Amino acid sequence: MLTHRHLYQCNARRQTSLTAGTIFDSTKVAMTTWFRANCLVTETK
Repeated sequence: MLTHRHLYQCNARRQTSLTAGTIFDSTKVAMTTWFRANCLVTETK
């Protein structure tokens, strides 16, 4: 489970995350879990 979000702040003091605006934006699953699942799906023949 995702324990915290890494937020980035620009000089205008606006905060955003790396997943903002992507399909992973509102997920509760950690990115490492998504990448592992992707590897399992794509490496099967």
